[in-house]
Amino acid sequence: MECPYSEDSASTAKRKCVCKPTSSRAEWESPVTSACTSQSQASRGERLNHLANTTIPPGQAKKVAEQLANITSEADNFEENDVTLSVDVIDNILESGANGTDIEVAEDVLLSVDNLLHVDHEVLVASQNNENSATRLIESVEKLALIVHFVHGCMESGNQSVTIETENIALILAEMDSESFAGLKFRFSSGNLELSRRTNFDDVIEDTKASVHLPTSLLDGLEPDERSQVNRVQFVVHKLNTFFKAVDINGTHARFSPVIAASIGELRITNLREPVRIQIPRNNQVVDSTLYNVSCAFWDYNLSDGAGAWSEEGCEVSSNGTDGQRADNNVTVCECNHLTNFALLVNIYSNDIDETHQKSLSKISYIGCGVSLIALVVTLISIIVYRKKKNKAAKILISLCSALSMALLMFLIGGVFVDLGPRIPGICATIAVLQHYFLLAVLLWMALEATYLYLKLVKVFENYIKNFMVKFSLIGWGVPLIIVIIVLAVDIKNYGYMYNDRICWLSQYTFYRAFLVPFGVVLIFNSVIFCLVIHQICGLNSRALTTSERFSIQAQLRAAIGLMALLGLTWTFAIFAISEASLVFMYLFAIFNCLQGLFIFVFHCALKTDIQNGWKRTFCGQEKAPYESKESNKTSSSSNGIFSTAHKYQVKDNGNKTALTSDSTTTT
Repeated sequence: MECPYSEDSASTAKRKCVCKPTSSRAEWESPVTSACTSQSQASRGERLNHLANTTIPPGQAKKVAEQLANITSEADNFEENDVTLSVDVIDNILESGANGTDIEVAEDVLLSVDNLLHVDHEVLVASQNNENSATRLIESVEKLALIVHFVHGCMESGNQSVTIETENIALILAEMDSESFAGLKFRFSSGNLELSRRTNFDDVIEDTKASVHLPTSLLDGLEPDERSQVNRVQFVVHKLNTFFKAVDINGTHARFSPVIAASIGELRITNLREPVRIQIPRNNQVVDSTLYNVSCAFWDYNLSDGAGAWSEEGCEVSSNGTDGQRADNNVTVCECNHLTNFALLVNIYSNDIDETHQKSLSKISYIGCGVSLIALVVTLISIIVYRKKKNKAAKILISLCSALSMALLMFLIGGVFVDLGPRIPGICATIAVLQHYFLLAVLLWMALEATYLYLKLVKVFENYIKNFMVKFSLIGWGVPLIIVIIVLAVDIKNYGYMYNDRICWLSQYTFYRAFLVPFGVVLIFNSVIFCLVIHQICGLNSRALTTSERFSIQAQLRAAIGLMALLGLTWTFAIFAISEASLVFMYLFAIFNCLQGLFIFVFHCALKTDIQNGWKRTFCGQEKAPYESKESNKTSSSSNGIFSTAHKYQVKDNGNKTALTSDSTTTT
């Protein structure tokens, strides 16, 4: 027989069949394999590469399919390149049999696909990210169903059916006459496949894992030339969700039912007058939890840049005939107006929101963020124009307002782009990158503001920190840039269309690691700093701390704590937008997200005397009052920063001893 791992077809292994005098039966001698290349000499990758790049001659597909099934039996040890090459071999086999494939070849191909379900999940995801391997495997099963030969002669033509089943994938094909089609029902239960050409679909089949009911009007909307192409119907059952999970790794849904697919040849059947009814069992332990919401969905290959993702468009839980959520039959009945891969999904984050609430949330977000953005712009202009002395507190505030303004602007642009613009992945990813960067910058400048508050009150930092604002700017603008670059370096697909193409944002796990972790660190850091500042204020109260100084410190502390609390609540609402109260949390997130700019405007602009006086001079034409110079100096000191109390009251004498003094000329 031919050597299994040799590229030379003339190389053979031999063994003799002999009859020994001591035995009445023939016996095999030991095989002679000296002309063959051993398995250890021909690596798995080399064999797969050879099969993937060899033109398969007519009649040789069976041999290649057998070799692939043998190689993929060790799929649990596969590396990323092995998965990619295996998929290439499957594509090669399907391409060679485009005009028709024998059932024996189809069985080996389906077995190879089944074997690849045992590949390590991380390896499969890596292969999917680089070569779309999981997507191609899903498609390969559908392509295989299109080219399998029917074996005529054993039953009446027009009623032929073929069943191919492995441990985790089931495939059934049936011939179909478009002129006499009267409905069709496919049922999968306890390892058995059943095809029924009946028209009564009102019953719900008990003890059924999955079923599809095709209505009698299925072909009514087809053109004559399309009807002439109808010659078969295909049903596929994926008992495991391994491939779908590898593709839709960033989705907001978990699939917990068999995936059952139905299609008519290569035709795209949509907008059906009577829906296709899909009966799918559900896991009551998951569904009965109030944290989850069940929905019917299909696999849309047009989503996620052609890789595919789950979509609920055109599908709904049936309320006709039987209650799809009824617990006594343990099944959900879905109705869809098209044919494709169907499954039950559970939303692992929140319940579905109806269109009315979606519109309301969009209006709140757009209007609120727009108003907040205008307030921030007014704040920036007012500080730059009317605050003559640009001390460090003012510069930090300008940077914070700039970062928050850009974050809100990216939020608005991203929302409008997704709702109204064309689907352009590159632009969406760019918006997501910028929004992530500026939100991180907001967090860093909040932390720097707290640090400045501590240093100004406790340390005489002018004597210790040179190029203060340069160093603060490197931290405030540089650290977010480093985080974004790391995320992009790990996988550029971490940014883009997420959550069924509803927003331009981070992927699920990247959001946890690259945003929530920094958010939590800043929240804890600011809390500690504010506690130290409050403790210091209480300690200074026993000293000669003036009323104006105490007011200035407390005012800036209140503003900083208020902004931190507002930002903390905003993203806390986003994290906990789950369960039955998800709608409430979504409204709270939308409202609080819009209040940040207004908060800064009120506490850092509208309530400041020097800003108010500047507005009066500009819009009311008021002249400077005789006393305004002193008052504005006092206010400027209060609003531009906190008095360096430790510096004022701590004076070193020539003997390097510290003494407390009171300078009455600097107090009011």
